[in-house]
Amino acid sequence: MARLVLCLLALHTLSVLPAGAGFTVTRQWPTSDWACVDAPLRLTFSEPVHLGNAGKIIVFRATDHAIADTLDLAAGSFTDICDGKSFRFDPIVIEGNTAIVHLHSHALHNGGHYRVTVDPQVFIDEQGRPFPGMTEHDGWTFSVRATSPLIPGRRVVAADGSGDFCTVQGAIDDLPVPNTQKAVIFIKAGTYDGLIRVGKGVDHVCLVGQDCTKTILTGLNNDKWNPSVSRRALVGVEGNDFHMECLTVRNRTPYKGSQAEALWVNADRCVLRNDDFYSFQDTLCLNGRVYVSHCHIEGDVDFIWGYGSAFLDQCEIHAVHNGYFVQARNPAGKPGYVFSQCQMTCSDEAQKCSLARIAPQTYPASQAAFLHCSMGPGISPEGWKYDAPKGAPETNVVAGPQLQFEEYQSVDLQGHPLDVSHRLAGSKQLDAAAAQALSDPAQVLAGTDRWNPAAPQLQSR
Repeated sequence: MARLVLCLLALHTLSVLPAGAGFTVTRQWPTSDWACVDAPLRLTFSEPVHLGNAGKIIVFRATDHAIADTLDLAAGSFTDICDGKSFRFDPIVIEGNTAIVHLHSHALHNGGHYRVTVDPQVFIDEQGRPFPGMTEHDGWTFSVRATSPLIPGRRVVAADGSGDFCTVQGAIDDLPVPNTQKAVIFIKAGTYDGLIRVGKGVDHVCLVGQDCTKTILTGLNNDKWNPSVSRRALVGVEGNDFHMECLTVRNRTPYKGSQAEALWVNADRCVLRNDDFYSFQDTLCLNGRVYVSHCHIEGDVDFIWGYGSAFLDQCEIHAVHNGYFVQARNPAGKPGYVFSQCQMTCSDEAQKCSLARIAPQTYPASQAAFLHCSMGPGISPEGWKYDAPKGAPETNVVAGPQLQFEEYQSVDLQGHPLDVSHRLAGSKQLDAAAAQALSDPAQVLAGTDRWNPAAPQLQSR
């Protein structure tokens, strides 16, 4: 009987909506008794809308009228807990006529019944006229299903609510800590907005997209919002044996909006395969041992960097502005960044890009090796650049014997050998034997446990 009443309320909601000052709600979601426990709220209007600067969105528990969550636009900024840490986040995203509202983590509970109110000032139309709002009498109610029908070792994420979870973070938060078994999180095609964190101890996580270009993880995060390397990335990974396959990851921080990684990895034995990564400054930060295969990586200003050992295999790497492809900060005795059969290109706007740069006095053992790579116009004839330590003059910077700026048989985009006669002094053109030793990821990333990153293939779609 209770379910019948809720369904009738949902149907009533679609036909009795508040009259707007020129615009109205045409659809709202969820309006069912099977919503995910991490479901965002969606409002679609009759015309494009913008966010106002005042008013509240409040979610009440229908059973006792207690407040489950509140978003107050007058607050100016919002924080949420992710992986046990507080992050600034963007809870309301406008896409044309649709507003997507991300509630605070764990605001909803399985089996709970909820109703939503929206103050008039929250949304405005293109003329600045306010939406009249939705009161408790307008009937936006929904219920969260009692349980998630999980298959052991597998969780399905779907933005439309047809999976076990609506958000990637919701599926990750459902894993035990520590996690000792392979956990495949299959993500259906769609756009998923919000920060993602795979915390320490949450090992063996496999994020697998349904479609490489249509399964999109996106959001806004950067060093101004959440300062520090560990906090400013869109996706942050500290769980070992992490796999990411067939996903697009895009940090929406605008150009010159500060350092803003699409992905930060601070974990061991990680694999990124068939993924597309987009940002500007510092797109990928890779620490630990990371194997990157058949990925597209786009950015500027040292947009591939870190303290780890990384092998990039047959990747497309594109600089959108003047800058540097790589800054490898590996310590002595550990491999740095090896690029094998990659394509390095620059946009028409970028007139001068260096393959890598480093301050050799600060990171004397930095390694950036390019093997059988094709390189487009815009890459500087010198190839590499030395930086002085912070605060020191640029003159007379000399590289020591540990530095490994290496190259082997680079060609242009048509396959013709490049003229490397103007490469920076201190960089090396490898011979065939040295190049062969660096060409096998199983040797470069082996470590003491003899890890072979190229061997496993995810068979989980």
